[in-house]
Amino acid sequence: MKKLKAGLSKAKDATVGKLTKGDQNKDEEFNHQFKTLKHNQEQINKLSRCIAEYNSAAGAMLKAQQKIAEVLSNMMEGDALQRDIQPLAQSYKQVTEASINEKINLLDELIKLQFNDPLNSYLNEYKEINERVKERNRRHGEKEKLLTETAKYKAKNDPRLQSTESKLAAATQAYEDLNKELTIDMPILVADRGKFFLPVIANVIDIQGGFYKELGKQLSYVPLSGIDKSKGHSHPSVITPREKSSVSRMYSGFDTSPHQQGHTSPSYSAPSHNSPSHNSHSHNSPSHNSPSHTPSGQPQVPTRAAPPVPRSKPEVRARGLWDFQAQDGNELSFRAGETLTILTQQGDWWKASLNGREGMIPANYVQ
Repeated sequence: MKKLKAGLSKAKDATVGKLTKGDQNKDEEFNHQFKTLKHNQEQINKLSRCIAEYNSAAGAMLKAQQKIAEVLSNMMEGDALQRDIQPLAQSYKQVTEASINEKINLLDELIKLQFNDPLNSYLNEYKEINERVKERNRRHGEKEKLLTETAKYKAKNDPRLQSTESKLAAATQAYEDLNKELTIDMPILVADRGKFFLPVIANVIDIQGGFYKELGKQLSYVPLSGIDKSKGHSHPSVITPREKSSVSRMYSGFDTSPHQQGHTSPSYSAPSHNSPSHNSHSHNSPSHNSPSHTPSGQPQVPTRAAPPVPRSKPEVRARGLWDFQAQDGNELSFRAGETLTILTQQGDWWKASLNGREGMIPANYVQ
């Protein structure tokens, strides 16, 4: 009888040993698949951030274009000498002002409809897998706990051994079923990404093409016909040539002839060095740096222009609702409760700054 019990005990020990070794092998396979899944999820999130950055940049480009047209128009407006360019400047301003906010909102709406919404639905599968992995790990821990109790009760010939073994069998089956399901689903989900992104990215490219096409169509209404656009490179100078300018004559003091006592007059002479050519005066000309002189020969103190009054722009601030850890160099980490300055607001990812650092942040993490 004792030999029979000893044999059964060895058989159980061998079974437990095989089970543990088998779990280790399955864990290695599982861990590899889960690591691949997480890497794929990170790449998808990175792509989403890039789309958000594009959206933000497109909106900023439209606003910058509007500013160019506004400055050009203001620069030429009301000047009778600028009649040639005034129609173009006014037309450019009118065209760029036409529904700029509509274009930005339309781009946001199309990206949300054709990219963000399908992507969020697709990422729900990844969220579901992550939840199942947590449950799988919980079941694995429960099984390991029962395995330890079984070994302890068996060593002491504890009457609770039978019920614990039944629980262990049920827990092992529950773990095995979910583990097997995950090892099938995770590779399938990773392999499926190409089929999902094919139509989604095609829509994004189509939206981008439509955006540029609409922008080109809008600018085509600016009257450019009859303008020789190559003349900007050969535009002639209209000011007095340097070799004929008084700036090429050097100041040499005052004449104090006896017959002119009490009266002084400045005299000028040509410079001893070769005067620079007209085309090089932008780099070497002293015309902007040569100080004027007082009768005593001392240079006059130049007048200091009043510094421009800085224009303050209203800052948009937001408070972190949750901690966010940046995944790459384009993102900005912050903690819940910290106050961030929002630089641009486009789509699901905004550009913000914190303590001198800038980067992209998820819009739903702040308020």
